[in-house]
Amino acid sequence: MFIKADKLSDMKNFYLLLFLFSIGCASFKPVTIETNPPKAMVLVYDDEQKKFVKVGETPFVLNQQKKDEIIKSDNTFVAFKIERPGFVVEHIIYDLKTKKKINYLLQLKQIEIWSDTDAELSSKLANDIAKKVQQLNRYILTKKLSEALVVTMELNEQYPKAYIFFDIKGSIHLLKGNKKEAIVSLKKSLSLNPDNIETENILKILVGGRR
Repeated sequence: MFIKADKLSDMKNFYLLLFLFSIGCASFKPVTIETNPPKAMVLVYDDEQKKFVKVGETPFVLNQQKKDEIIKSDNTFVAFKIERPGFVVEHIIYDLKTKKKINYLLQLKQIEIWSDTDAELSSKLANDIAKKVQQLNRYILTKKLSEALVVTMELNEQYPKAYIFFDIKGSIHLLKGNKKEAIVSLKKSLSLNPDNIETENILKILVGGRR
């Protein structure tokens, strides 16, 4: 069954936090977002319009010029949404103060991967997930990290086998400066999904002690 990507935000959205623990960079370092398969729509959250707006498609490069054009607020984080029909919607929260050039590859997941083995996800359950994901969006973008952590812990309890919610928890711990707790959450995510290359790479940086 085909489901439009714009309805997938009520599925398990994946916050892929590109956070390399740097403060006060001298200049903005480009970030490249690639997807497999390619040609996914890239949207950025616009604080003035209070919604995500399209800024291009993958492969997408956010360089200094594009950043100045599309980032209108003083927020230190930018929220990306990646959409492609037939695939789960992905989210990236990017720290604008990151000093390293990032080339990020998202392995888009087909909708069927998230389907329940016995039956399709009910509309009520999907809506419940969507509401909590929207809460997380608001809390993270407004830097209410303690509130965001509470919502994420609730999701961990409700969906203990959903690795992406442990990724989210780990990302929030990173933003709060809780490196040890972040490692625990990300290791849990990797144990549930050993093929998650993005989480594996972040763990290598954390465990290696690079900041």
